Amino acid sequence: MTAMKMVYRFSDLKVILGRGLQLLKRLSQMAGGDGIDLYLVGGAVRDMILREIKGCDVQINDFDISLPIRPMKFAHDFAAETGGAFVLLDEEFPTVRVIVDGDLIVDFSQFRAPTLEGDLSLRDLTVNAIAVKLEDLLSAGQVELIDPMGGYQDMLDGIIRFCSERSVWDDPLRMLRAYRFAAALNFEISPESRRIVRRKAQLISESASERVRDELLKLLDSSNSHRWVKGMDEDGLLSVIIPEINPTKGVEQNEYHHLDV
Repeated sequence: MTAMKMVYRFSDLKVILGRGLQLLKRLSQMAGGDGIDLYLVGGAVRDMILREIKGCDVQINDFDISLPIRPMKFAHDFAAETGGAFVLLDEEFPTVRVIVDGDLIVDFSQFRAPTLEGDLSLRDLTVNAIAVKLEDLLSAGQVELIDPMGGYQDMLDGIIRFCSERSVWDDPLRMLRAYRFAAALNFEISPESRRIVRRKAQLISESASERVRDELLKLLDSSNSHRWVKGMDEDGLLSVIIPEINPTKGVEQNEYHHLDV
């Protein structure tokens, strides 16, 4: 797979990253001493770009760092350096969280493929599958966007799209996340992604109930939630999450109500 790369300049990292800027600088200095390339990926990169192109006023407190080797050791050293709390999230696919000052979160994960581009292709949504080399970002603010799935263009177009159908097989909760992000960002979900949901909706029953609950509450917290709860119902996902809804469809009420139950 060939990554799409483009040079992008962020206007003011101090404003965009806030307190996280100094934290990332300390992280980059540690990596330089170890000779390891670190990549900022996922939600932080997405929100940085959206702030620039859409004017979204978001506070970035969560940072996902992807690296080719030894994420646990690096995270342990970073926690010791910053006095942060070290939390093991996944031992099979090495993923570690370090929490600094109570509210700054840095997640470290190892590539799940031989290359960074391959790792990005395994993520949930194209808008979350963009990476930047941390050292380059901090040194100049001008950096290559590593974007194998076309997430930057999807942000420009206001589209939520799965990276692949495998993305849903790997973690069915990603179907619900697609609707949540569409509501939060006021984006559309691509027709092909909605067709994937219609085919795979039953898989959401394999997800832990507390994870489903948390995603659903985040969706409902959006001012645009009604549209995408309705979309979930149209695509067959809502009735799998809340099967009690099915018997209420088409049930008429008395003359005081104009909608069914």
